[in-house]
Amino acid sequence: MAATAEDVNAVYDGNEHGIKAPVVTADGKTLSGAVVFYSTSPVTSQNTGDALKVSPVMKDAGTEAVYYYVTADNYEPVSGSATITVNKKEVTVTAKDSAVTYGDAGKDNGVTYKGFIGNDTAESLGLTPVYNYTYVADAGSSSTPGSPVGTCRIVRG
Repeated sequence: MAATAEDVNAVYDGNEHGIKAPVVTADGKTLSGAVVFYSTSPVTSQNTGDALKVSPVMKDAGTEAVYYYVTADNYEPVSGSATITVNKKEVTVTAKDSAVTYGDAGKDNGVTYKGFIGNDTAESLGLTPVYNYTYVADAGSSSTPGSPVGTCRIVRG
């Protein structure tokens, strides 16, 4: 008897991710009736009572090994592992538009975020944005108090 499970590689989406049940084969054919035990630590015949009958899951970004132990009547048990990897999701941070009176320095008008999942916010994730900004005139030079009137782009500092 043999059992194989595939690694899981996902990007954070707010959902739980676990490995699919291992494919169990014997003599080149898929074997039905096998019992699979799962855990985040190695599983043997000595600890199947502590194991789960479904794959452990991950929701947040990180990596976790999932071990499985497979038994079936008339066959020697087999074991293996697969890895669940949940990668961090990219979030876009954009400076809010700002109007500046001629002669004044540029002002911090804050930022907006795009890409959070569900009820996630900068605050709920413990993010404290630290950013610098510069106003750049259309000709490419930095805008400073006293720069000519016109439209400037807000760029990362």
